[in-house]
Amino acid sequence: MTDANDGKPLAGAAVKLLTATGTTAGTATSGEDGSYLLQPAAGDYRLETGAANYATATGPVTVTAGAVQRPVTALATGRVTTSAPALTAVVPAGQTRTRTLELANSGAPAAYTVTEAVDAAWLKVEPAAGDLGTGAKQTVKLSLDTAGTAPGTVLTAQLLIRSASGRAPQLTVPVTVVVPGYQAALDAGATGAFTDSLGDGWTRDREYATGSYGYQGKSSAKDTREAVTGTADPKRFQTAREGMYGYAFDQVPNGVYTVELDFAELDRRSPDTRVFDVLIEDREVIPDLDITLKVGVRKALTQTFTVTVTDGRLDVRFVAGDGKTLLNAIRVTQRPDLTG
Repeated sequence: MTDANDGKPLAGAAVKLLTATGTTAGTATSGEDGSYLLQPAAGDYRLETGAANYATATGPVTVTAGAVQRPVTALATGRVTTSAPALTAVVPAGQTRTRTLELANSGAPAAYTVTEAVDAAWLKVEPAAGDLGTGAKQTVKLSLDTAGTAPGTVLTAQLLIRSASGRAPQLTVPVTVVVPGYQAALDAGATGAFTDSLGDGWTRDREYATGSYGYQGKSSAKDTREAVTGTADPKRFQTAREGMYGYAFDQVPNGVYTVELDFAELDRRSPDTRVFDVLIEDREVIPDLDITLKVGVRKALTQTFTVTVTDGRLDVRFVAGDGKTLLNAIRVTQRPDLTG
């Protein structure tokens, strides 16, 4: 007895041998190696096999006196998988976001359900049930709502995805929603705000002022109308700030933060003509960054770092080697779910 998807032995399958009149001539259960033993009288029978979350298979079998019959049965079942083992989203207090999880089935047609292990008022799932044919996919929408949730909170839940998939009838996907106590997202070089494909907001660039945040040092804004590839949000990469020596963020609550840095070379520039270092909280995180050499021209590059703030201020420094420094966007987010 085997699983039709992976061809491996199937233990615990029920086996029934039936006569032409439907009388049970014998029963057995497959062992760890998928085998079973029945010792009926010689004659013609119908073999019926099945297991939980597997389709029942039936077929004729003839038992000959003195001979050993070894019928091979492969039981069909679904093979439903998810596009991600876990999902984490950052949603500021009082806001909503939508995220997606894709289900795919590479086995036999299977019904599925998506439920929460414990009901979470901030999480809604759609569709919560359906059918997946062989080779089919289904996008499940997760609606996240942090209304009434205090900044600095971490919300957690578990999605249970159940299906007629013999090897894995239940998949568990942890869902984490981080409600940051602090977040600042700047579209470097931009003069206006915009919302990206995930529903996250980015503000226009600004110069640093004591008690606030922004760029530091004599610098200039750049932009292009040419397409920037390698990202779902090219608009964020079509503007940049060039020549600054840093971005500073004052009045930042102490704790663990992620710092996301977006880069894209907007000029047709050769490698080795713009090279610089990046430091966060006095720690070098990117030495000798050469955007053109690393990804090419007008191609997006995003780097994310986790840092700990202990003095109420977060500093990002850019040290030029060859040419001027460059940054397309920066986002600083408090992450109570992470450790430094």
